[in-house]
Amino acid sequence: MGIDRIAGLLTLTSGVLAAPLWAVGHAQSVPASSVSTSAEDPATRAQAENELGLGTPDLVIDRAELSTYGTSFYEAEEPLALRAGITFHATGDQASEDWVLVRGLPRDSSRNVLVLIDGMPINNAAYEGVELHDVPLSLVSRVEVYKPPLPARFGGYHAVINFVTRDPNRAHGVTAGVAIGSFNTQRGDIAGTSGVGQLWSTAGVSFLSSDNLSGVLRTPPVDNLRYEDRSYWDVAPTLLATYRLGPSTRLRLLSLFSRGRKAFSDDEYRNRWFWNTNLQVEHRLGETTTLRVNAFRGMEHYFLRLLMHPEVSRQDRVKQGGRATAEIRLPFHQALTLGGDFTRNELDEPGGVHAFHTFGAFVEDRFAPFPWLVLAGGIRLDGSDADSAEVNPSAEVIVTPWTGGSVFGRWSRTSRWPALGEAAVDHRLGGEVLRGFAAGISQRLWDDRLALRTTAFSLRLEGEVAIDMNHATYINDPVDSVSRGLELEASAHVTRGLKAFASYSLNQVRRDGDTESIAYGPPPHAAGAGVFYLGEQYSGRLSARYIGSKRGVYRHMGEATTVADSLVVDLYAARDIGTGLLAFVNVGNLFNLRYETFQGRPMFPRTVLAGLELRAP
Repeated sequence: MGIDRIAGLLTLTSGVLAAPLWAVGHAQSVPASSVSTSAEDPATRAQAENELGLGTPDLVIDRAELSTYGTSFYEAEEPLALRAGITFHATGDQASEDWVLVRGLPRDSSRNVLVLIDGMPINNAAYEGVELHDVPLSLVSRVEVYKPPLPARFGGYHAVINFVTRDPNRAHGVTAGVAIGSFNTQRGDIAGTSGVGQLWSTAGVSFLSSDNLSGVLRTPPVDNLRYEDRSYWDVAPTLLATYRLGPSTRLRLLSLFSRGRKAFSDDEYRNRWFWNTNLQVEHRLGETTTLRVNAFRGMEHYFLRLLMHPEVSRQDRVKQGGRATAEIRLPFHQALTLGGDFTRNELDEPGGVHAFHTFGAFVEDRFAPFPWLVLAGGIRLDGSDADSAEVNPSAEVIVTPWTGGSVFGRWSRTSRWPALGEAAVDHRLGGEVLRGFAAGISQRLWDDRLALRTTAFSLRLEGEVAIDMNHATYINDPVDSVSRGLELEASAHVTRGLKAFASYSLNQVRRDGDTESIAYGPPPHAAGAGVFYLGEQYSGRLSARYIGSKRGVYRHMGEATTVADSLVVDLYAARDIGTGLLAFVNVGNLFNLRYETFQGRPMFPRTVLAGLELRAP
């Protein structure tokens, strides 16, 4: 569903499921090791920078804001697509892999972006692509984004999106929701929370069915064609459980399942089911040390009938492994974080069975010798089946020279190994290397009610794994790609319950020595803004995204062309009508703009989704 979902954010359906489960629980407390910011608290990021340094996310969106996006196939993408430095390309339909770019990289997939849920990767085992509709946003407490250059704790990828789930509310309750909308969309879900003693869990199931873009006229240059019988349905049970073994030890289980079918046309379709399970153990040693260990396994069955790719039919994919970290607070305002990870990817297809292993180990140190200075540094060792191990350092400095203001800079080197599907084609492939820096200024004003941030960055991607069309294989591109840009961000508490944010991105991605924009790159100019109101009886959101005009290759196997700019406005409103009942409506593409992010693949026109949610204690 690729970027399609986001690009539309379109919000085809933007508001039903999340709220039911959203109502079940409360926002989980943020550990001191991962405090960050959002529209809910514009000052938090600057405070966290001073406290934490290297491990602080570049962006955090909290539960209060996430609740205004409701649920749709775009619920996880919508809030992200509005923010500086994040771009989604879309193919105009549901249930495909999301092509997400963070500061312009990668370009033709999400293979460079690690997507985690509580430390469990949900990138597929074949090509590291992501389908963000797999994320149950109703269970999410916050979303963290780490933009390149990355801290040492993350390896094998060049950017990270981390979804952190909430704890089940320690009270019995049931939520249910139904909604109907454009394109014959039907949604429903039910979830319940129960427990005894130290064991509590939330279990639920959701359903969605939509006729999607059937009959919609395609945009130029193929304006004489219409989509055929395009439809989608999905059934997705979820389970989130926690068990406290004692005051210092907690077990956490997250299990996600989905079964869906997508029809591309009368004769083409895709069947898919997946099952991801993550077990996390957290243990605190006194007041200074926290240990976390994750064991995960994701299985995906993928059957494709598509005329464009007749050689691809059945694929069974498995991703399994573990991650471990230890966070230690030391004397003299010092903190040490160390850990490692191991992943095994497996791919079973008609052409054979393949496996690929990656591993990494890291150590990070943060030291604050003075109240106005934070120094941070780290080093990571990355290894895989593809090549010899790589050593990747990172460093950061944060200076607070005046009240409410910070000047920051970060540099790092990261490696990405070939995806299993790429390595299976050519075992000689080596890894990619991304190196670069980001620097900027942040300022808090008016008793921390207004936060401003400006960031400039320069990144160089060496040895990019690219397709060699002449020989139908993958190669390490001998020409570097360079991404440079500027990000402007602002967030504000206007009044009680009323919050707003705005962002602007300038980003150019080019091959070294070339003056033309790179294929599948981001728009040179993009902006987003949103206003949120969260009251006791009413809540709502008005948001807008400007996607600037871009020139280059934006069509599969096509020539360079121009994709026009667009301004997409979305609206969400909800009212508590009493007795635990909430009524809502979501309107995507409010002004019915006809636009695209990929040529010949139109995004959704105006879409409306309306429904009810019931919360029973």
